[in-house]
Amino acid sequence: MLAIDIQPARDGVNSWIDYWRSKDGGNVTWAVDGSGTLVREYEITVLGQTVVIDRTGDIMYNGRALNYKSLAQLVEES
Repeated sequence: MLAIDIQPARDGVNSWIDYWRSKDGGNVTWAVDGSGTLVREYEITVLGQTVVIDRTGDIMYNGRALNYKSLAQLVEES
């Protein structure tokens, strides 16, 4: 899985990595989209919006932020 931070905080993606690990999340590669390409491509309009794209490139979810359990289930199904 690839997680992309589109609005990195001062500590970059470290806070997200710490959170994910605290939930015993699986293997994740973390990246930052500093250019805003994904914001435009997926029409992200608010911070906290979650977009889940499956391995074939289909959007499985595009909406409000999800709690960990819901996000993990959606990722597994994708």
